[in-house]
Amino acid sequence: MISSKLRLVVPAVLILFAVGCENGTKQRRDEFNQKLTERVERDKFNEPMIRNAAAYNMTLSDGHFFPHTGELNGLGAQQLDRISETLERFNGMVRYETRSVDEELIATRLGNIKQYLTDTGLDTTSVEVAASLSGGRSVSAMDAIQSKYKALNTAAPTGEAASRQPQGK
Repeated sequence: MISSKLRLVVPAVLILFAVGCENGTKQRRDEFNQKLTERVERDKFNEPMIRNAAAYNMTLSDGHFFPHTGELNGLGAQQLDRISETLERFNGMVRYETRSVDEELIATRLGNIKQYLTDTGLDTTSVEVAASLSGGRSVSAMDAIQSKYKALNTAAPTGEAASRQPQGK
């Protein structure tokens, strides 16, 4: 008698449990997709600023390579892809900033930077790759904010934020 009741109750409980789990999974999946969509939209907003910064300061560092090797990691490849777009139009110098004193490792990394740029189809005859301090001057946060608003053709912030802008610029 008990076993016949269990045969009916156990499948019913399992079905209810499965339906409840599926609903929670769908909700979590929808939340994840929404966050991903928001991130993609935010990244679209920031991408021009990232590209401009990369164009202005064409520098790689130790973090763009796998540790203790001359091989570029994904971040290094991404940075060089951005830099190559600028070099294609304007030429210039790619800097590699390092604290390493291993001359062989530095030479290998410089060679790999140049080779990567060549492999992307870039004519590297007028591109210099050197171990050097990073280039470019920094920009104040207020200047960056105002430039962004100017690019969007909207009014720049006023009030306290505007009053913090350095004078004489």
